[in-house]
Amino acid sequence: MSKYVISIAMMNRLPLYLDYLMMLESKGVETISATTLARDMGLGEVLVRKELSVISGNGKPRIGYKTSSLIKDFDTFLHVNKKTKAVIVGAGKLGRALLGYKKFNKFGVDVLAAFDNDIDKIDNKKIFSINKLPNFIKDNKVEIGIITVPVENAQDVYNLLVENNIKGVWNFAPISLKKVPGIIVKQQNLALSLAHLNIMLKNNV
Repeated sequence: MSKYVISIAMMNRLPLYLDYLMMLESKGVETISATTLARDMGLGEVLVRKELSVISGNGKPRIGYKTSSLIKDFDTFLHVNKKTKAVIVGAGKLGRALLGYKKFNKFGVDVLAAFDNDIDKIDNKKIFSINKLPNFIKDNKVEIGIITVPVENAQDVYNLLVENNIKGVWNFAPISLKKVPGIIVKQQNLALSLAHLNIMLKNNV
C-alpha cells in the first residue's frame, strides 16, 4: 500500500468508488481499469491511479483490477466488515427515512434504532422513547449519533449524545452546534446543498 496523504476530499470520494464498483459487480463486470473508472466517474486519471494505489496493490498492467478483489480492498480500508453502530434521535419523516435506508450497512454503518419524545411515534421495535437512549447506547456500544430533530432541540440532543460517550455526530439540524473537543461532527444542511445546486444551475456552472 502506497504512503499517500489521505485528504478529506479523498475520504469523501472513497464511498463513491465503492458504490460504483458494487454496481459494476452486480452487472457482471469482472475487471476495471483506473482509466475507465476515472472516465466513468468524471475524475482525473492521475488522481484515480494515486488513490487506488492507496487502497490496493493488486492492479495489473493493461488489465486493471479484478472488480471483486478491489471491492474487498475497499471494504478492508473503510472497515466495512467491522460495523460501526449508530442511532437516530428524531423519528420524524427524515429520521424514519434514514432508519429505513438499507445502503448504510454496505458502507460499514449499522443504524440500529431511532429515538423520540413523541409517544405517537414510538413502536418499541425500531423507534423507542428518548428515555431509553442512554442505556441503549451503553448496551449496544453505539459510536455514532444522527440528529434529525428541530433546530431548537439540536444542541440539547448533541449534549445528550456526548454525555453518553458518542464519538461522532451526523447533524441534519441547520444549526452550528457548540462542539465538544474530540467529538467528530459532520454537518448536513439540506437547504444549503439545494441552494448551492440552484446557484450552479442559474450560473451555468
